[in-house]
Amino acid sequence: PPPPAYTTAAAFPGLAQADAALLAILIKEALDAEFHLIPWPAAKARAEEQGMTAEAIDEAFAALENRRYLKFRGGVGSPYSVEVTAAAFRKGIDAVVPGAEAARRQVIATLVNEPPAGDRPVRDLAELTGTPYLFVLQFLKQLEQRGEVTVTEFLGGTTRITVSPTLKRLL
Repeated sequence: PPPPAYTTAAAFPGLAQADAALLAILIKEALDAEFHLIPWPAAKARAEEQGMTAEAIDEAFAALENRRYLKFRGGVGSPYSVEVTAAAFRKGIDAVVPGAEAARRQVIATLVNEPPAGDRPVRDLAELTGTPYLFVLQFLKQLEQRGEVTVTEFLGGTTRITVSPTLKRLL
């Protein structure tokens, strides 16, 4: 018989194959939901569809949690929701989002040369780059940690991005 589908998932340096497969599934779930907090039962079902056993899922979950890639939320005995951390996105996003590095460069170039003028610049940048909203938001938060941009989110979904003059040095 052919090997389980999860064994063909992208490899992440330093992670066992099952850990990498579960991380990729969780990142995809978060990207689809446009939120870091995802329902564990749906993610676990997706892992089972990929051929992971309950034991492999539990072990991979524990390994990812130990690395601070996941945070357990709610539930008694087993998680109801799982938060995919910023560290997890940094570790696995390039394997999950095709053209991630090119999209990052395009986001920087757009912010430097023609910043989006609307009330939803993160969405505008996602549409422009053809990448998920959460991918762009996570990248902007990484730039914000470096002092290159300031992202201010308001009630109602309005966002403002303030760009540092030094951002153009990343081009």
